[in-house]
Amino acid sequence: IVKRHADGTWSAPAFYLLESAGLGLQGGIEVSTIGMLIMNKAALTPFYSGGIDLGTNANFTVATFSRTVDTESTPDIVTFTASKGAFAGISVRGSNFRPVVARNAEFYGKPMNTQQVNDAENLTAPGVDALKAALAAL
Repeated sequence: IVKRHADGTWSAPAFYLLESAGLGLQGGIEVSTIGMLIMNKAALTPFYSGGIDLGTNANFTVATFSRTVDTESTPDIVTFTASKGAFAGISVRGSNFRPVVARNAEFYGKPMNTQQVNDAENLTAPGVDALKAALAAL
């Protein structure tokens, strides 16, 4: 998670893990990119307190390429996905998005939770300045 501060500058990134489990008949290969825009401080709070359950869903998919934008599940969070591959299946699955504090510690050299990373001033590590510059250019 990267947070945009009130002055327009960006925080250093905090690391998260997306876990998913499913049950069903499935086959194929699929690569997905997921982006989330957390639109306000209230929507960001669950991410600071230990993660968020992305819910459970049932689906049937046959696709070679797809793009979706979801704003229905939580209006304060906009989710973008782009998928490539061939996948077919009928399944029920659930997902959870949780912080990886150990990865933050490995990357920054000291234990830090998401809020500490997002609120830290002048936090640096390899690639952080390049990421902030790329975000500032958007």
